[in-house]
Amino acid sequence: MRVFIEKPVSHRSLRGPSKFMGKLVEGLRAAGVQVVFRQDQGCQCSLTLPHWKYRAKGIPRIMRADGTMPGGSDKRRRRYGRRIRNADFVIWQSEFARDNASKLFKVKPYGAVIYNGDDPKKYKVEPLPADGKFHVLLCANWYSAAKMKRRNRKKRHHGKYRPEKRLDAMLEIAEVYTQKNPDVVFWVAGKTGKEPPKNPNIVFLGTLKSDELRRYQISANCMLHIGYFEWCPNTVVESLVAGTPVICLNNSGSEELVKLGYGEVLPIEGKIDVEHYRRSRVMPTVPYGPIYEALDRWVRCVEKRPAEALFMENTVKRYVKVLKLISQRAK
Repeated sequence: MRVFIEKPVSHRSLRGPSKFMGKLVEGLRAAGVQVVFRQDQGCQCSLTLPHWKYRAKGIPRIMRADGTMPGGSDKRRRRYGRRIRNADFVIWQSEFARDNASKLFKVKPYGAVIYNGDDPKKYKVEPLPADGKFHVLLCANWYSAAKMKRRNRKKRHHGKYRPEKRLDAMLEIAEVYTQKNPDVVFWVAGKTGKEPPKNPNIVFLGTLKSDELRRYQISANCMLHIGYFEWCPNTVVESLVAGTPVICLNNSGSEELVKLGYGEVLPIEGKIDVEHYRRSRVMPTVPYGPIYEALDRWVRCVEKRPAEALFMENTVKRYVKVLKLISQRAK
């Protein structure tokens, strides 16, 4: 079959939706699906995202519905909602996303849930030397995507800091934990916008290319990810596919992912309030005690259990099934 992707993407992208779509395109092509970025008469359906402009004509449109950050404009959410409602089929990243993003966009929670995936073969890399230490990985896009300036295309506005990722809380946890556990090092991947701590056991890695990041993901003893209102974070998927255990919180898409892989879900997140998420950039606090205790359980883990349910091969099979189903319906 032949599928039109409504915007060019690359597996080398470093950011959320585009990063996964690039991997998906690579996986679809490996599975024998013809993927094109320009529509022609041979395309049987299109695959798109809510923030992409319409480009497909005369063929069924399948929408992969992403969430949106807190504090975003209602105008954008209304636009996303219209595009989702106008799609012939909707794919959500998690049950959590279907239940809550549908409320943000004011659309019916219909369609299928297909979790993001990754290729386990890409994690067959040389691990980093442990040097007698145990390592905890903190990894996310701590800032929203930068925007190009209209007058000078070479310059960019800095994206907004994303407090919902709870980097500040995790750095506080790291500071206290390493004082009591000097054999533990926290790796912080991604642009933080902060000065590196004086604590030598908290190491800022900066923005890493995908192949560099994989070495840290496979080398870490565990990953700590306590973000608020997470749909289906790629960094969690990647660590689970690498076999690294993940500590996360309940009431999020991360909870669903960890239950498919290896790690622990801490039931300390309060009830999710969609209206609070829509309006506020002040994140609810969580108790640190249970997180310290979970780190005690996982920080010296040396076992790897790759999450087969999140292998890209399985994700691609589910996408192909939907693509064929919607294409056949249109005949």
